[in-house]
Amino acid sequence: MTVQQKRLKVFLLGDSCIDEYVYVTSKTNPESPAPLLVASDHIRKLGMAENVGACLERLGFTVTPCMPSAITDLSLKTRYIDEHGNTLVRIDHDRRPVTQPQLVKNVDLNTFDAVVISDYDKGWVTTETIKYVMHNFSGPVFLDTKKPNLDDFNKCIIKVNQKEFNAATKSQFAPVYVTLGSEGTIHAGIKYPTLKVECVDPCGAGDAFLAGLVYGYFQQTWRPSIHYALVCGAVSTTKLGTYQPTLLDLQRGLTIYDAQNGLS
Repeated sequence: MTVQQKRLKVFLLGDSCIDEYVYVTSKTNPESPAPLLVASDHIRKLGMAENVGACLERLGFTVTPCMPSAITDLSLKTRYIDEHGNTLVRIDHDRRPVTQPQLVKNVDLNTFDAVVISDYDKGWVTTETIKYVMHNFSGPVFLDTKKPNLDDFNKCIIKVNQKEFNAATKSQFAPVYVTLGSEGTIHAGIKYPTLKVECVDPCGAGDAFLAGLVYGYFQQTWRPSIHYALVCGAVSTTKLGTYQPTLLDLQRGLTIYDAQNGLS
């Protein structure tokens, strides 16, 4: 695996959220048959585009973020985890940011090596903003979006999951990577298997996949960039909560991936 000789610069645009993990134990409820859960600990992390940024930094990029920062603009995802590590329930409190990323137009985008857009369609990233970036940046634009109008983004390298792709207007021009979870990824009509791992928590796998795709794009090897993405996405699921794969994780994962798929 080729290691980047310089720290490439990425402009990261996207929605952010707070990922909250509440660890609970079960007890008998003296009042009713309803479950009684006692909270023992809780952890809060920044997610969505923040997680993409953390993944990119782990892989050696210098990241300049453009995302909502006010707590009132951040969605909250609360997961209740039992003593066995199982997610009992997830409760989402979605918030649409009141501000918009107008500062994108004040940035010289061409001072960056790549632009990465993590669009969870929470209101921060508009179609107009994506189009502005697409037409004012000469380098690669990586887009993970929940917007259905993929034809509008035909100059981007697009990553979506299968549900989003099925609901979208299909782009005949843009390179689209459709993730299928444990079944791998489809790109340009070819299905690529994922790295086989024991999945502990799929949270953040798409973010890690996107970061791996960006990393792979800049590697000058025989290996397609999708291999880096698949390994990063899979490795991220081996830990509880969001996990950002390291370069060592990636190198080890690629070795195993090659062995699993007869590429070594």
